[in-house]
Amino acid sequence: MSWIVQHLLRNRLHIKATADIDSDEFNNLLLVEKKISELYDKGLLSDRDIEVLDSATDGKSLKRMGGDLKSSRITVSRSLIEICDRVSYFLGGYFTDDGFIDQMAYYYKLSPTEVEKLRQHITGKFKHKLMKRSRNQ
Repeated sequence: MSWIVQHLLRNRLHIKATADIDSDEFNNLLLVEKKISELYDKGLLSDRDIEVLDSATDGKSLKRMGGDLKSSRITVSRSLIEICDRVSYFLGGYFTDDGFIDQMAYYYKLSPTEVEKLRQHITGKFKHKLMKRSRNQ
């Protein structure tokens, strides 16, 4: 799974509204959007994939997205995960989960336990909620 690609796409409206060209988030979003366009042009993303991505980036809930796309919430969720995985595969490096975790570990000098917490968070049930620091850190 690609947590960072999903995060960027789900928060697209907010990131674009700030339009901070010095922001890593903004620049990474532009890279993801460019790669999506390239993959679509090469036939590696279908019209349906683009519909799922457009629905996800409009800030809609998965339930509402499913209704708009005439699919169940679970089908849309799985499609979104699969599409984001495909995009991250072609982008590589930082845009994959392992690349993201490696960069965060290096940049923030995370301990092995903190790296494991991060890995659990981005693969867990509440992966789109912000992590909170515990009181004893």
